[in-house]
Parts: sequence; structure tokens; C-alpha cells
Amino acid sequence: MPEGPLPVDPISGERPEPEPVEGCAQCARLAEGRDRAKYLRDWSFVTDFNIMIRQHPDHGNI
Repeated sequence: MPEGPLPVDPISGERPEPEPVEGCAQCARLAEGRDRAKYLRDWSFVTDFNIMIRQHPDHGNI
């Protein structure tokens, strides 16, 4: 079995929400956008922000 957290929750099938890299301005902006989308209950947009944070080019896939 691989070490570390599972990439997908085996019960719900969901991935854990990515954390922005501390000190990165782009990550901070993406996290703020995700928070606004959560406030507006726009779950599709929340997912989009999660993908953008995960695929942030300067940090690789998180």
C-alpha cells in the first residue's frame, strides 16, 4: 500500500481540497476565489479553483 494520504476518499469518492502554497501570491488569489465561490454556493466554480490550485505550474500537481 502506498504511503501518505489517499488521493481519493474511498467512501465519498472525493479528493481532499488542495491547500495553497504559503507565500505564493497566485495560490492566495486562487484560494480567495475559491472562498468566494463557496460563499456563493457555486460548487462548479469551487471545483475549477481546486483544479487550478492543484495544477499550479510553479508547484506541480498537489
